[in-house]
Formats: sequence, C-alpha cells, structure tokens
Amino acid sequence: MSLSFRTDDGHGSGGPTTGSRTAIIDLVAKTAPLDVSVVLPCLNEERSVASCVAEALAAISGAGWTGEVVVVDNGCKDRSAELAIAAGARVVREDTRGYGAAILRGIRSARGSVIVMADADSTYPLDQLAKGAGPVLHGDA
Repeated sequence: MSLSFRTDDGHGSGGPTTGSRTAIIDLVAKTAPLDVSVVLPCLNEERSVASCVAEALAAISGAGWTGEVVVVDNGCKDRSAELAIAAGARVVREDTRGYGAAILRGIRSARGSVIVMADADSTYPLDQLAKGAGPVLHGDA
C-alpha cells in the first residue's frame, strides 16, 4: 500500500489517501534534491535580475543538470521579485537587511547538492556555471 496526498482539484481535501500516484510524484518533485542551486541575493535589481536568472537556468540546462535559481528578496522596493519569478526563479524573502543575511537565507532555502552564490547584477558570468560547479558536482574538485 502506498501513501500519497490528494490534490485540491475536486477529488479531496488535500489529506492523505492511497492510490494517487500523481500527487506523490508532485510531492517528490518539489522536495527531491537537485544538482545545483544558484543563490542570488537581490536588493532592487530589476534591471538585471531576470537576465541573471535566465543565464543561470540556461547554464544548468545546458550542462544536463537539475537545478534552481533562488533569488533572495532582501527588501526590494522595485519589481525585482516579480521579474525573477517570471524568469523562472524561486523567490524567498529575507527581512534582515544585509548581504550576509540574504546569502544565509538563500543557502538555507537551496535544494541543490552544490550551491553557487552569485549576484543579481550581472557581476558574474553565469554562463560559465558548468566550469566552476561541474568539478564539485562530479567529485573532481
């Protein structure tokens, strides 16, 4: 017997049940470890955050890895979070101001086996992600 969770699609209240393979696959997909997490602390970076997210996701995909981009909203007053989500990032919020607090929140939120820290202002060439993270991911570093 397998245990899974019903979805709120009219077929239940979201509580545990048996026989729902789709729900258990969705649950595993949302909690399974990934190869790489790219953490981008962000404070009012609406001009560059979307391109950074897209560049990192393209590099992850190009390397054949599973991965995510975690943008840490550190009190943005602009549209940075909205644009990051639209570009495919997962956005988490850190109310304690400062780069260190944002990095720590991003690390705690990351699901990747390897965590890469960069900035959301295009400072780092995220298209080169495989060169830096690849050896670590494959145990060659």
